[in-house]
Amino acid sequence: MSLKSRQRPISVALWSITILMWLFTTNTAIGQTAESFYASDVDSIVQRKCITCHRSGGRASYTELIYTDSVSGNHSVLERYVNSPTKGARANTLLSKIRGALGHGGGQVVSEGSADYQTFSAYMDLLSD
Repeated sequence: MSLKSRQRPISVALWSITILMWLFTTNTAIGQTAESFYASDVDSIVQRKCITCHRSGGRASYTELIYTDSVSGNHSVLERYVNSPTKGARANTLLSKIRGALGHGGGQVVSEGSADYQTFSAYMDLLSD
């Protein structure tokens, strides 16, 4: 068996895993409301990676994104931010900020392509629809 023919199954396997991860994330959001998807999939990310700074008295307490211990309240904060001034207007801004772009003071908190990023992206889609 040549090296080329042995590499092909590995490439196919890696591609398959990538596609399955994308389908899992996408299908998780299908049929859910933005609020229920936030509660089941997004809030844990916000609690782990965002709330330390984005809370009253935190380093980012001057921003529009101030979280609390309320899951529904935190969903509402994100919904207002993303959909201002029009539906989905700031979805790309939020996705850029979590990647550390656009002057995000906290730097990169979620890397593009990660499962957390895919979850946030699916949530942005739900908020923007």
